[in-house]
This record gives sequence, structure tokens and C-alpha cells, in this order.
Amino acid sequence: MFLFGIIVLANFWFWKIAAYNLILLFVLILTSFEAYRSFNVDKIRYGAIVLYIILLLFQLKTTEITKLTALNNDQITIQQVRINEYPPVNLNFFGKTIWFPIANWFEQRPETIILSKLTSNFSEVIDLNLYFFANHPRERVGVDEFEKFHFLFIFLFLVGLFSSFNYQNKKWVLFFLAFPILLLSTIGNKNPVGPFSLFPFFAVVITLGVKTILKKYYS
Repeated sequence: MFLFGIIVLANFWFWKIAAYNLILLFVLILTSFEAYRSFNVDKIRYGAIVLYIILLLFQLKTTEITKLTALNNDQITIQQVRINEYPPVNLNFFGKTIWFPIANWFEQRPETIILSKLTSNFSEVIDLNLYFFANHPRERVGVDEFEKFHFLFIFLFLVGLFSSFNYQNKKWVLFFLAFPILLLSTIGNKNPVGPFSLFPFFAVVITLGVKTILKKYYS
């Protein structure tokens, strides 16, 4: 638990959140420690579930939500470029040429736009650059990008992630990883302190990475 406490404190993200909202920080600390305790037992603790729901509500409340069907100027430009790349499709019928706007059907349908936005949000939130390299080289216009964990922590995170596959509590991963990713893929990641609902997951996995290395070399 002491090691986990060090990981929780020893990162830029924690102090960024501390400067942003102390109530959120308090909920984040409690949720993180409950998440860590749940990882070491056979089932997720009820306290962790309640706190994580509150944390997800904070994420929902503080994130600037963009409609999945809305496109900004850059996205509209990309859409037009893609439409122009489609070959013309027509059918000759009794001497008349019938043109089919295939490009518009595929690129301008609400379903296509929603799927594209969901995919874009998902790929953004699972990109490790967002957490260890301030989203470089894909910095977003109008968003204060910042390094959440020191870039050296990425090695500890990957070690911990692979080590977590050996643990029996698979519900932990589903709850503390899948649900925030689902939320963030839907509402986007335009938040002053980033996708903080994933902070407990990263803190626990990085701690697991440290413990795995210590166990390997000092046991």
C-alpha cells in the first residue's frame, strides 16, 4: 500500500488535478486506493464501485461534450476530401444515365459520422502518448496537453499490464478500464485535466509493474 501511495503522488497528473479541484482530488484518492484493494481480492469492493461511479460522474460533468454527429472545420475538410476520392457511379437505364451519390451515402450518413467519431475518441483515449508524452506528436488545438506520468513510467506500465494477465480478478480490468473508455469514447476527451477516470487504472498497473520488477530481481 505504501508503494502504491508513492505512485499516486509521484506524477504530474495528480498535482494537476489538485490545482484544478480539491473535491475531485479527494474522490480520486479514495477511488484509487479502493481500486488497489479490489485488485488484491477475488471481487470488486462495493466501496470501489460507488466511488468509481462518482468519479465517472465527475468526468461526465467536467468534460466538454461534443455531439457525435457534429463536425468541426477540420473534420468537414477531411470529409470533403474523402468524398472527392470516390469514383463516380452511374447506371445506364433505357438510354438515361442515373447517378448514384455513393460518396454522400457513405461519408455523410449520421451513422457513418457517429462511428467515425466513436472510433476517433476511442483511439485517442487508449493512445499511450496521451499519458506519457503529452499526446506528442498529435497535440490537439484548443486543448492544454500535458504529460500525466513521467515518460520513464511507460516501461513500468507495460510490465504491470502484462503481469495483470496472471491475476484471477478479471472483473477488475473490465470495471476500471472498460467503463471509463466507453464513457470517454462517447463524450470525448476535451477536459482540463484529461481522462482522469482512468487514473486509478494507470496507478494500479504501474504499481504492479514496480512490484513485478522488485520481485524478479530481489526475491
